[in-house]
Amino acid sequence: MLDISTITPALGTAQSSESCSLLRSTLGVGEPVVATYPDGTFHNYHPQGVSLFYTDNLDRIDFYNPSTSGRRRKPSPWNQPPELVFNFPSTSLPIPPPPARDSKLPPPKTKTEIPTSITRPARLIIRKETTAMDLVECFGEPIKKGGTTAWIDTYIEWEVEVLTPQGEEVKLGVMVELREGPGEGIELWDRAKNWEWACLKIFKP
Repeated sequence: MLDISTITPALGTAQSSESCSLLRSTLGVGEPVVATYPDGTFHNYHPQGVSLFYTDNLDRIDFYNPSTSGRRRKPSPWNQPPELVFNFPSTSLPIPPPPARDSKLPPPKTKTEIPTSITRPARLIIRKETTAMDLVECFGEPIKKGGTTAWIDTYIEWEVEVLTPQGEEVKLGVMVELREGPGEGIELWDRAKNWEWACLKIFKP
């Protein structure tokens, strides 16, 4: 298992920094397969199922969940990464307030107490079979989400607070691309809750 909070100090540091060197050592990676694009460079470590994306510094850490099923059926070059652990500073999640009631409607006959939070586990372990529903139950409602296009997979995004082994709270950006299941594009978000993750990206929010 890999505690996500232990690798995030490298975010925002130079490729030659001690933090990035420690990150690569923790991940157990060797020589990368380098892919350069106009907006930055990927150092891909296929045996470990991880990629490091650099611009001037380390911008993002990507983990891949390989599969031969779904929309893209070419054999994956990625191996399965270790199980990823998110430890949370609390076991509750706030619930967004409901929309304002239409003033033209009559008042409700009885007042109902609306909960302001729900419980969640103290930790989330991202395994191969983890679904979008598992993520929402632990991370809460996404701050961003997007549907499937020709080039972009269905994704959901959060700002997540995690607890380090030293008891410090760290805020991370987490974006997850989902592996589409049957009936993609039809009732997208109702179906997407049961889709497994395909790529999990960690970055500074």
